[in-house]
Amino acid sequence: MRRSILTIILCLALTSSHAQQYTAYTSYAWDSWASNSWEYAYSNGWVYAIPYGGNPKDFYFRFNYGELGLRELEKKEWKSLKVKNGWLDNLKCTFEYYVTDEYPTIKDALAAHSWPCAKYYHSTSSGMPIVKRTAIAEVKAYYTDDDEVRTLNFWIEGYGFGITVKWDYSGSRMTYYY
Repeated sequence: MRRSILTIILCLALTSSHAQQYTAYTSYAWDSWASNSWEYAYSNGWVYAIPYGGNPKDFYFRFNYGELGLRELEKKEWKSLKVKNGWLDNLKCTFEYYVTDEYPTIKDALAAHSWPCAKYYHSTSSGMPIVKRTAIAEVKAYYTDDDEVRTLNFWIEGYGFGITVKWDYSGSRMTYYY
């Protein structure tokens, strides 16, 4: 009995430690991490944040991870990353999101809900337009000692948006799982 309870607790702890989360930086500090209101879909070099069970064409935001150039690191690269506590910076990628009259800028959406949420909160019955914006985001990626990328921080118009991922680059190609 005791062993069963310990096994259940351990499984729950492992499951929650890999949960997808997000945070935002809008006023001098990062918000607390929160659980996603979306799932990810991968297609043609893009990562799509979509409604649960949804379609990539209905994305809330998306980014081109192929442009980031993430890969398994060489020993020399690891040494320089250790100095930065595992953070690889100076990356860029295309980032697309939506704006509305309620959230006319990415800052407005991040300040209100900590993620690019305009499409999620948009009411189609309002008759107000929803507009897709494209930006080149500056990106920082956090690598673990196992060649896994665990966090991506996007900087758009001076405001930050971070997500947790679990991408493994050890081997010949990237694998992802949640």
